[in-house]
Amino acid sequence: MKMNLKAVGAGSLAACATLMTIVAVLYARPAAGAQPPAAADPAVIPAWNAIAVSTIAGPSPNGAGKANAEAFLWFAFVQAAVYNAVNGITGEYELYEWNAKAPKGASPQAAAAAAAHGVLMEYFGSSDFANSGTIAANLNAALATSLGQIPDGVPKKQGIRYGERAAERLIELREDDGRFAPIVFNVPLAAGVWRPTPPALAPFFDPWLGQVEPFVIDSPSQFRPGPPPAISSDLYVEEFEEVRDYGVNIGSLRTAAQTQTALFFADTGIGPLQAGLRDLVTRRGLDISDSARLFAAVDLSMADAVIAVWDGKFHYGWWRPITAIREADTDGNPNTAGTPGWTPLLVTPPIRTGRAVCVA
Repeated sequence: MKMNLKAVGAGSLAACATLMTIVAVLYARPAAGAQPPAAADPAVIPAWNAIAVSTIAGPSPNGAGKANAEAFLWFAFVQAAVYNAVNGITGEYELYEWNAKAPKGASPQAAAAAAAHGVLMEYFGSSDFANSGTIAANLNAALATSLGQIPDGVPKKQGIRYGERAAERLIELREDDGRFAPIVFNVPLAAGVWRPTPPALAPFFDPWLGQVEPFVIDSPSQFRPGPPPAISSDLYVEEFEEVRDYGVNIGSLRTAAQTQTALFFADTGIGPLQAGLRDLVTRRGLDISDSARLFAAVDLSMADAVIAVWDGKFHYGWWRPITAIREADTDGNPNTAGTPGWTPLLVTPPIRTGRAVCVA
């Protein structure tokens, strides 16, 4: 079963894959017949989340350098495996797409470390990365440290093996899920159609993200928003002028607080959000089952939010503000005027604009 995350996944789609409804994930129904969680140090959950962040998003040689939207997919991989590894032992919550029974008395702490290690090794400690040797060595050292905190014995050995199985199950689930599919955007250039933006003029980033298999929603297009306003409409002119006047880098109508807000949200999605979750589970004293569940609920929702947003971006292929404002003289609307050299506060990423999606 999908551990009752449908509502969490759907709710996350409203916000450009940033802040989630964290409180809601703390209060869902436990699995039928749940038992009190086995004694285990819950610190293993945030510890391996931090390792995952540095491995996935950190720069070479210690990380894969994926500090971008793709990172949310990999975080979900890790946290889903950790969730299953822990709750398959404690019985606290229903498992995600898995029904393998854990040996009675197995260590959920050892299982969590082994599951996270297994997923990260599969995707980032392999020969596919030029720095895979360094990543693998770091992951092996981190695993040794985690397991060294657990007394030797049968529970530890059983926990390690069950965690490995949880990682193997996640890897099996995500085979042929659409990652890295050779998708091309080939709509002819016209007013309103996306094209590479300065300064990098880079092609659209990871278009396959909009067609990859989601985790808890039914399809990438399930929550597709409505289309952008017609260029000839009054609404388009209203939004055009607002972005032009408030979004410009120099000479903007923004307040200082609005500028700081924009800068904050531009940097919060990857490391800071995960750090906030680590702080939350620690301050609230969540046990190992609830800690694993919180990370899984948020990160699976975030991954689905990114998939849904990318679906909308690819479907509509709408031009970015930097293009629309600089080239307004060509859009056919007499109420918009081009502003050559207009530059936004934030560097425009190489992704298409959807509908009501972050402006940059």
